[in-house]
Amino acid sequence: MPWTAIPFFDTQSRNSLGKRLGLPDAFISEFQTLSVVFDPSGVVLQPAAAGFFSWFGAQAYPFTAQRMDCLENEYEEALYHPSITKLLTFPECNYVINNQNQEVPVHNLEDKVVALYFDEESISAELPIKLKTAYDELLAKEKNFEIVLVHIHDSVYSSECATEESFWKTFSKMPWLALPFKDPRCKYLKRVFSYPVDLEGPGPDPRLVIIGPRGKYYELYGADILQRFGVEAYPFTRMRIAKLEATYMKELKLDKFWDPNISFIQKNGPEVKLSQLVGKRIILVIEGEWASGKFLRRLKARYLEMKETDDAFEVIFVPKKVGSPYGKHVFAAMPWLRHPHRPRRTNIVKLLCRFRRGDGIVAFDRDGTVVRRSTAPSIERGNKEYPFYAGGLEKEALTEVTEKYNWDYLPIEVW
Repeated sequence: MPWTAIPFFDTQSRNSLGKRLGLPDAFISEFQTLSVVFDPSGVVLQPAAAGFFSWFGAQAYPFTAQRMDCLENEYEEALYHPSITKLLTFPECNYVINNQNQEVPVHNLEDKVVALYFDEESISAELPIKLKTAYDELLAKEKNFEIVLVHIHDSVYSSECATEESFWKTFSKMPWLALPFKDPRCKYLKRVFSYPVDLEGPGPDPRLVIIGPRGKYYELYGADILQRFGVEAYPFTRMRIAKLEATYMKELKLDKFWDPNISFIQKNGPEVKLSQLVGKRIILVIEGEWASGKFLRRLKARYLEMKETDDAFEVIFVPKKVGSPYGKHVFAAMPWLRHPHRPRRTNIVKLLCRFRRGDGIVAFDRDGTVVRRSTAPSIERGNKEYPFYAGGLEKEALTEVTEKYNWDYLPIEVW
């Protein structure tokens, strides 16, 4: 260590310093580590500065509250208004390298979709295999896509085994670009995107951050999206997943759900054939974990209110399983149709659970097209149009996939 120290035998000075800082005797005697920053007059600037040293290094000097706020604001700006140039251009370095160690200017990437690939040694090889397959396929399709390897050399897994030799052994087999070994931008990017200390912890895979052309959008969960949905999900954003789901739902028609000869059960009356419902607005209610008495009561009130008007609609209730007690109880109190025991609801669920659960509601317009699909429907008071208005399919899909896969915030598009 190049700095000064209190001699080991000088317990009086150590104890005096500990008391001044309000530390218990046990803290001093057990040799626990604490970093404290004083200004020249002896005023404590940072009572626990280890995190600042680790994340910011010399950038944190002189360690004042104002300097910390300034750095935090810089990192927040980099996260919420990213561009690949802002993220990868430092005063001392404005390039990345290829696997031949040739420099590639960062500004060459500004108009591309760029995936920042955080890689650690001794971590599962499943993601790089899928990433390589996707990269080759997208390159063949002439997509404007690039990957930049961010080699993590200081994690709990890699700190003891990461060397420049091991870096090149790995990177030489990769067709994309990289930051040089132990480049300071690696630590900066870890801080910006809150890369975890332990990859084995709970939560989504953080190893692939997507930056859109000129920073138009970004996605923290690119690894999860690629591994779950494949190349079809390019550019590996939740926005893309939501659009795929909305497009799929728009292509579904009534006749894809049922055989034309199927009949539905009325509480008091003859069975109703599917052909008798053609030209009507229909809400398909699929029983499941979401089922809400409040929603069903409001749906019943809306159903009865609209029954004899031009805005009338029909409801088809699909029980969870044959003989469902809850389904019988609900149906006894509800004025609408019930799906027959056979054919069972398997086909309906299969059609609906590509990216989401197979329960909830599906609303069909008069032409048989889907205009609403929700696994957690809610009728707000005064909203007479719900669920028969267009434009909500993509938004609902986005919200629901975010919740389903524990992606903890809705993505931000930066304009």
